Amino acid sequence: MDTSIVPLGENALRAILEHVVELGDAAETGYLEVKSTIDLTQTSDLIKIAKFLLGTANRPVETASAHFQGHSVLILGAARGVAPGVSRDVEPHQIANRLSPYLGPSFPSYEFGRVPVGPDRDVLFVVGAPPQIGQGPFPCHKSFHGQKGQDSVTDGAIYVRAHSETRPARAGEVNSLVERALARRARPTLDLAFEAGPVHRVEGLDSIFSDLYDREEKEFTEAGLTAGHRAERLATWRAERTMKMATGQRHLLGVALSGFRISVTSRGRFLSRPELRLTFHGCTAVDHLELDDFNLESAIAPVIVHPGPVWTSGFAGHDFVPANYPVEWTSDDDGVRVTLTPESLRPDVPWVTDADDFCVVAADHSDDVRVSWTLTEEGSDTSSSGGFAIPVAPLKQGRDLFSAALQHLRGGD
Repeated sequence: MDTSIVPLGENALRAILEHVVELGDAAETGYLEVKSTIDLTQTSDLIKIAKFLLGTANRPVETASAHFQGHSVLILGAARGVAPGVSRDVEPHQIANRLSPYLGPSFPSYEFGRVPVGPDRDVLFVVGAPPQIGQGPFPCHKSFHGQKGQDSVTDGAIYVRAHSETRPARAGEVNSLVERALARRARPTLDLAFEAGPVHRVEGLDSIFSDLYDREEKEFTEAGLTAGHRAERLATWRAERTMKMATGQRHLLGVALSGFRISVTSRGRFLSRPELRLTFHGCTAVDHLELDDFNLESAIAPVIVHPGPVWTSGFAGHDFVPANYPVEWTSDDDGVRVTLTPESLRPDVPWVTDADDFCVVAADHSDDVRVSWTLTEEGSDTSSSGGFAIPVAPLKQGRDLFSAALQHLRGGD
């Protein structure tokens, strides 16, 4: 088995599983452990995962880096000649929530992987992050005493992974972990590669929306609907016209333009819990919507909103943003500011955002957009910064965008 790889991704996980099925328990090492049967609803079995993660996080950096680029792998649901897997009834986030009291708040990130082996069963992989120079010991934060000694942990105890077993640390090993904490890590030079886009350029929005709002007012007044409170409503609508036109333009851009995607790659270096802040200068951004979300009353605010169903071509709703979502964005006079907070950036593996968060529009006629960025990471009190440029997409006309959205709303192709 090739242990120079990062043990993440379907191909890597399948190769490791084949190795375990061939050798069984003989495949176990200081960086690899196998559990053939495990009940993830039982605390005694959950403790086996906690001990493995604690033990491998407390390995010497030099020892860990010799295999899987420092990562550790626990395989659940496999043995020699068989891979029965574990039930999908327990989700990885549920496991992580139950592990948290034992691992503590400052424990490094770890990941889960799956290889399906049946309609409702997967072989589950728990992948620990590489230990780093500058990290102190990671003690257990909660006691549990199972019927078997190996299924027990003690609050404050430090566990280490030695060969194919996880056990309490000896005095010399504790001293080595203290020395690891005091050592200064010579970090490899940060080298980030970015891909981002598209940045759209749109002209003629003010013209088309001015025409649309003029028509709305003309139809309202020609219908003789300007007496009494209706006249007051028209006066209010006129006072709010500029604001409503801006809202309508954002709605049209959100449904008519493709969303913005960012890809970032850390070349040759693992980054734990980075925070990457990017500013796209000379741009603005709007919420990305689906074309089916196009709504005439959102684009052209009527003088009087009539009760009844809203005319849209589909369900006009917005997705809820889950907790700890790794993308945040704002748009202000300086440009579009995006904050990315992935769990980690693995060496030479692109981390890519979804393209359904927001759309970016250039505010001027430049051929490209300047981007500046700063990055901080867990375990470092310094920040890095840099910049790059991305090209602007070909010019689009506001009238064409509105016509396409309207045609879609009315059932056209």
